[in-house]
Amino acid sequence: MTPPGARLGVCRLIILMAMWERAERAWRHVLEGRRIVARQRKIVTGLDALAMDASHERHTLRLFEGALAIFEQDLLNILRLLDLTEPSACGPDVAPDTPTPKDREPPHHHGDPRAVQ
Repeated sequence: MTPPGARLGVCRLIILMAMWERAERAWRHVLEGRRIVARQRKIVTGLDALAMDASHERHTLRLFEGALAIFEQDLLNILRLLDLTEPSACGPDVAPDTPTPKDREPPHHHGDPRAVQ
């Protein structure tokens, strides 16, 4: 017979694994979205430099930027659920635009070396 706590642990593990997979997929969407936006910006800049009409390309750029904003918000929401909004929790450059909540600042210790480990 499986102890009740063990079953709950397995359920939590399955949910955590699903969230990690979702976070990975969201991160890929952000990276691809940023690449697409950068490419579209180059197209608009190139047409502007040639004094050509870039109105359709600008419209497309705005659509891509809107989609990218949705992807970035989705990633941020997932990272918050996983409690990974601290840059140090993810490593460098994992979510460079992710804000760090102010309430997560380390406590300030005044002169007691035992307080900081």
